[in-house]
Amino acid sequence: MVESTGFRIKQLRIYKGITISQLSRKVQVTRSLLSQVENGKALPSLPTLGKIVEALGVSLSEFFSIEETEDLHEKDIIVRKNSRKTVSVPDTNSNYQILTPNMDSNLEFFICEFPPREDKGEPVPSIHDGEEYFYVVRGPIRLCVGDNTYDLEQGDSGSFDAHIPHGFSNSGDDTGKVLFAATGKHAR
Repeated sequence: MVESTGFRIKQLRIYKGITISQLSRKVQVTRSLLSQVENGKALPSLPTLGKIVEALGVSLSEFFSIEETEDLHEKDIIVRKNSRKTVSVPDTNSNYQILTPNMDSNLEFFICEFPPREDKGEPVPSIHDGEEYFYVVRGPIRLCVGDNTYDLEQGDSGSFDAHIPHGFSNSGDDTGKVLFAATGKHAR
């Protein structure tokens, strides 16, 4: 019971994005005590446990119904490299790999590889709500935003209003790679 209680507290704390120091201040116990609890070396009193779970935003009954597995909340936090969802870009050989665990957040994070010599003039335009941010991992990459065209190299980055028609393509001899973050609901 000591180990499973500590494990559940630690997993919930990490899932909620709370540091052990922040939790100790909220609960008004020492960081050392929380560390011992999380590492299965101590069991908090029931009133202290009540304060801990309240600070973590769950009830005691919810806390004790959490499954004991090492994968607790992993699917909500981590996208393993071999299980990324892929979205094909129409009229190209490019695919976007989604790096966020779910598509319900206000920020989407993804990476795209652009095959060599994919540039057939202007990139296929896209329009969506929000803003788009990018970082060129490997270039060259061509970016068109509205009526403007930009040739980008490795290390270039930027952002733009995604309501403006925009698109990326590769006119180089090597595969290009761009890391993206987009706010709002993204549509390719």
